[in-house]
Amino acid sequence: MPPKIEDLSAPRRPRSNPFEEKPKKTVRRTSEEVKKGLNEPQFKGNTKLDHLFIKLETIVDGPLETLDIDTLSQRLDIASQGFDKRYQVIEQLLSYLHQVQTYSEEVQHEDKLLIKISLHDIKTFSKLVNVIVIHGAYSALSPFKIGIPIEKRQLRSFHTSKKPLNIEPVAPQPGVSYTESFTPNEKLLVLLYEGFSKLFSVDSDVKDLLLKGTGYSDFLTISAALSTIPYFSTSTRQKYSNQHVRVATIPETYELMQTYSLLAASPSPSYFKQFIMSQLQLLHYNAPRKDGLLALIELVCGLRDKENISTEAFDHVARVVLSKPKSVATGAYFDSISEQAYNLLVNINRPIVANCICHFMELLWHKNQLVLNDFFLKKFWSCFNPTDANSDIIVTEASLNNNINVLLSLTKNGLPKDFMMAVFSPILIQLWSYFKFLRRNQQPEAVVKAILRSFLLLSDSTSNFLTDIAKNLTVEGGEFWTFSMGPNQLPQIERKLGGLGEASVSSDKRINAFLGELDESCAAFVELCEDLDESVIQTMFLAILKRWLKTDSSQRIDGDEDPFFVLVGLRLLESIGNKFKEKLAKTPYGMLELVYNVLLAETKSEKVANSNLSGVATNEGDSDDEDEELEETQSSAHTISVALELASAILSESTLSLDEKCTDLLRSLVSVLEKVQKTVTDDQLKLTIGSFSERIRDVLEGDKPMSSAEEVQKQTLKKAIISLNDPLVPVRAHGLYLLRTLVEEKSEVITLEFVLDLHLNQLKDSDPFVYLNAIKGLESLINWDEKDVVNILTRVYAYPDHENSEGSDLDERLKVGEVLLRYIQGKGAAFSGYLAEKVADATLHLIRRSDEKSVDSRLRMSAMSLLGVCCKTNPLGILNRLDNALDCAIGILQLETDVDSSVMRRAAVVLINDLVEGTSLTDKVPFPPDYKRRVWDILTYISSTDKDILTREQASIVLDYIKELLDISLAE
Repeated sequence: MPPKIEDLSAPRRPRSNPFEEKPKKTVRRTSEEVKKGLNEPQFKGNTKLDHLFIKLETIVDGPLETLDIDTLSQRLDIASQGFDKRYQVIEQLLSYLHQVQTYSEEVQHEDKLLIKISLHDIKTFSKLVNVIVIHGAYSALSPFKIGIPIEKRQLRSFHTSKKPLNIEPVAPQPGVSYTESFTPNEKLLVLLYEGFSKLFSVDSDVKDLLLKGTGYSDFLTISAALSTIPYFSTSTRQKYSNQHVRVATIPETYELMQTYSLLAASPSPSYFKQFIMSQLQLLHYNAPRKDGLLALIELVCGLRDKENISTEAFDHVARVVLSKPKSVATGAYFDSISEQAYNLLVNINRPIVANCICHFMELLWHKNQLVLNDFFLKKFWSCFNPTDANSDIIVTEASLNNNINVLLSLTKNGLPKDFMMAVFSPILIQLWSYFKFLRRNQQPEAVVKAILRSFLLLSDSTSNFLTDIAKNLTVEGGEFWTFSMGPNQLPQIERKLGGLGEASVSSDKRINAFLGELDESCAAFVELCEDLDESVIQTMFLAILKRWLKTDSSQRIDGDEDPFFVLVGLRLLESIGNKFKEKLAKTPYGMLELVYNVLLAETKSEKVANSNLSGVATNEGDSDDEDEELEETQSSAHTISVALELASAILSESTLSLDEKCTDLLRSLVSVLEKVQKTVTDDQLKLTIGSFSERIRDVLEGDKPMSSAEEVQKQTLKKAIISLNDPLVPVRAHGLYLLRTLVEEKSEVITLEFVLDLHLNQLKDSDPFVYLNAIKGLESLINWDEKDVVNILTRVYAYPDHENSEGSDLDERLKVGEVLLRYIQGKGAAFSGYLAEKVADATLHLIRRSDEKSVDSRLRMSAMSLLGVCCKTNPLGILNRLDNALDCAIGILQLETDVDSSVMRRAAVVLINDLVEGTSLTDKVPFPPDYKRRVWDILTYISSTDKDILTREQASIVLDYIKELLDISLAE
């Protein structure tokens, strides 16, 4: 019976009332003690900078929209009138800005990283710059309609009910010419240019603030305007056109390209836009900081503000890079692009950038291989195979490490096989020598091994490359250079010192050193082959064995064979045989072919021997000839015995996997064995040959050959599935490529559902190298069985709770949407019928948000993009869904009016634009007549009242496009 629990007499805590009011712990203060906001700092300094900002705060006090020129002139005690008043106000404000820069540099901080302008004063500083820009730059440029629209610069506060900024333009003065009329504009812009130029010429906190906020974009606009406006004097345009290059060197290239793009997208006169476009087109080639290509990739792909990157962005970058400006020489252009591409591939921590670089290199390879070889590939070829030996250190540690990083970036991308062959073939032996050097010096060799392994796995000629490595098994470095450890304990390439001290080394030590190096090389070779396919290993083994046995006529060497080469071949064959004996026995054709060639050679040698015997019979007593003939006979018998043992071992392991080629070869082998049996003199060997011939006949009678093509496809499928589970990214991407080849062949060894599931699983991979190949594979699956695959993809995309679609996450669905987008674009005018309606219904289901309330806005935007492409590509194919599409777009514009839904309203405007464009390109489908007035009214309303400036701008563009179509129809 368990012991009882004793009741202990202990004081009990009184029960607390959960509804009792808690005692307040805060300090009660009066309203006078409470500071309302942080409008004024509690502590004010006593420096010149502090006193200046107190004065400036008084000058620019009040809302920005109330600070006009009259108010500012009164606060600055300026009594002039007209243009002179504006000019003096801007001049005085620029002077204050220069004083801020001067005084801020006089402030000393212990920490040099701290900004010298206080946080409270930065607000005043920003307001001062805005006043100068609005009443200076915008007033001078507004008559020419040049500059970024002021609405676009108020995106953060655009939805608030603030009084709009009214720009008062500088009115042209009377004159006999345009130059005289616009002299005030020119004078004011020159003042602003010179003032900003002095500010940007000094490295200071003021310069940094102007670069990050308002300031530089206006300075660039002023510089471009002074260089292009035809109403200004010729001397002014020429002067500031020459100085524009210096203005472009001030910011980062990304910021410069972003500003140029914004100016190019803003409404402006043709002369100004042409100048901006000419600068923008050359920026990725001749950026002052030599990083134009990186800036282009970051801007187009949105790497600084986006998480998911689409393949269309890669195509956009490739089109820009491959479109060489006519004003630039081909050599200079590709020299710059290749140098930048090489430097970007060095950084292995930015896979998206490397993938984009490899994408346009692939397109260039298909377009012009010579350009890629001469400008891109020669740089890292020369690093691994240098020709300049003037200095002791030929390739530094940093250069060699960078070259390895470039090769690693290339192998991680699914580049075409012929391109990969062109990249690696010239430096394969050097890479092999580098791999051995790292192993011998106990340095990390995993990266180089992964590069070699990736290349060999992707190659169709892997056995040939392995054979080339086997021929150069013990090679070290090059003719006049070798690898060595640098001062930082990293590999480098130095000039090879010629034979000093070699004569003093004994021959025994040299032989022992050679044998040790040979063993290390064989171990490295076997390690490199560990993950290769069985057929590759067997083909390579046979090639080495043929060369060693001299059964291949192309490998015969006149004269005596070098014993060192014989030893190298023997050691390598022994290492491969011990490590891969199971793999070598699984695919017997090559080994049987070798046995056949050996025995066939013996039959030919016997004929020669018989003819020699007839001549020897006349020369009696020649004992030396008899000894040589005896040795030859014994050697021949030994060779035949070895060949028979090898063939017997093969048949013992592989009888069940013999294909048609093997059976044909076995029949030929039987006939050769009969000839050999007649020529040998050893009775025991004759019996062995006879019994082995009978065994082969039994095998031929009992086995049915399999289809060779089917076996190859099975091996490919097996290799693909193994590759998909590999930790290396390029190997997984290659596995998807192998699956895609089977899909394109419509192989019978795979089923549609199985391969489709594999591709959908690979879409979940976060690495772009993998999921982009999965997207390509899904496109091939659509070509195989369009109806079933599109139905499944549509379910995964729009109905994740249905069967076969459960567990689909957002990223996977967005990637499936990209597959459907490429499918629609690929079908073009043929996109119609049941599948077109199925895709349209799926997009409408997501857009309406009726059944799936928690649908993400990104998915709805993707659906609207798909629906827009349907309307634009072939509106006739979804004729019965056009009204529903317009209902969705109009409903979003009317009902989803909050700030967070601005992206959806933009997508709705784009959808309307796609439908307008699609119906305008064909006379078979008119725009739905019942919606013409509704669309016009809603777009007109949106263009003037929407809280999002981008939505307003897009609506205005669509209205202008509709007006243009109306003008064309009226003219016709």
